[in-house]
Amino acid sequence: MKNELLELELVLIKTGNLVLFLNFLLFLSGIFIRKRITKPVNYIYQLTKYLFFLSIFELILLKFILVREFKYFDQVNVFLTSFGIKTFDFISPLNYLLKFVFLGLFFSNVFQNKKISNFYTYLIFGLVLFELIMIFYFKSYQSYDSLSSTVKNIFIISGSGLLLFKIYKADISNISLYKNTYFWIAFALFITAITELFLEFIFTKLHESDLVGFYKLYLVRNALQMMFFTLIIVGFLNAKYLKYLPEKY
Repeated sequence: MKNELLELELVLIKTGNLVLFLNFLLFLSGIFIRKRITKPVNYIYQLTKYLFFLSIFELILLKFILVREFKYFDQVNVFLTSFGIKTFDFISPLNYLLKFVFLGLFFSNVFQNKKISNFYTYLIFGLVLFELIMIFYFKSYQSYDSLSSTVKNIFIISGSGLLLFKIYKADISNISLYKNTYFWIAFALFITAITELFLEFIFTKLHESDLVGFYKLYLVRNALQMMFFTLIIVGFLNAKYLKYLPEKY
């Protein structure tokens, strides 16, 4: 079982590196089209930028700091242990906070309806407060936090699902769906979140009882991340058509 776990860890690292590479490509594509993008799409660009920097930070931790060869590994390990940190999941709360803030700003700026827009504006504060409570009271950084992940996915499904419906109802006959950046962003968010929500129930069970199975499903999650970044890249590559699209739906 140890050998299988080691093999799976290696595969996870390789797929994680591929996710990072796609995130880098997305970051680059965002730089090239940043002058064309609308205000709502800019929040998606900002999110992908900070996710890229967070991924670089994770990579540095994994490759250079949280390894026994690191000169101060014992001191770092003692520091992490003093906070009850046993897994690498302590980075996840930062990921959730970034998504709550920037996706909340995206949703609040992309909808024309004032009530819907205000709802997502206020929801940002509620979700950030929720995550801070999870971090400081429930110490969610100590292990895998399925509740924050579930809340994040429900939040994304609600906003992206509504946006997909608005895009479907909008009368934009001069631009095909393929050229609609908003469609690619909404579709990428929706399909990854709804799949992750389904996997979440299995994740929680496997994390407690079957680490091998958990790692295998995490490979599926990495594949979803690859798909997510690829779809957003396609959306960014069609940013030249944003001037023909409504900024709000």
